[in-house]
Amino acid sequence: MQSTPTSRAVNASGNPSTESTIVTELAKVSRAYRLAGIGFVLLAIYTLGILNYWFPAVRWTAPLANTLTFAALQLIPFTLLAIALVTGPSWARVMCCVVLLPVAALAALLGSCAALESAWIVADGFDAGFEQREVVSLSAGHLGIYRTNGGATTSFGIAVRQECRLAPGLMRVRNIWGSYPAYEVRTQVLAPDRVRFSSPPYVSAPPYGDRPSAWVVQEVGLEPLWCPLGD
Repeated sequence: MQSTPTSRAVNASGNPSTESTIVTELAKVSRAYRLAGIGFVLLAIYTLGILNYWFPAVRWTAPLANTLTFAALQLIPFTLLAIALVTGPSWARVMCCVVLLPVAALAALLGSCAALESAWIVADGFDAGFEQREVVSLSAGHLGIYRTNGGATTSFGIAVRQECRLAPGLMRVRNIWGSYPAYEVRTQVLAPDRVRFSSPPYVSAPPYGDRPSAWVVQEVGLEPLWCPLGD
């Protein structure tokens, strides 16, 4: 029994059969959906990573791991751009590229800065831009006192984080106080849920910008952090 034209891979004219065309189109749609799913997952990871950078919630205990993680995160916009170039109709590709190209350009700048900072950490043995100066123990967790340094065009600053170990090598963190410009701070634990910070006048020369002429003193209330490892 001879097979009919519709059951063959190609018909009498040499063109693909209807069945073969449907299978091919379904494969293309399935691939597009898979790539789109990967893209949405990567976009969610990138968004959460950027939010965690500006509003810290989780940090590695090693400064180098933090900068390398941030540098690696900047590869995601380029991956999204590559997915956009091979997924969907032409008009959708153009729109995605218009949106993603500026993001990729910014990611290239941020990634380069993070890579450069990582190299400095390796060379110096510590993070000079966010240097830990003191650790103040609390009933649950601790306070990390950091001195910030943005380079020649900025002054020193002080940042204080409430921290605790979430897992080995990983910390749960929360920004609770900061002062800029500032070079040092004195910390007094008044109660398990209250701390007083006192920062002396910043008198370094030359006097760029406004500098406080008196001590900056402020009391801050602490909210408990979930600390599964207790410190």
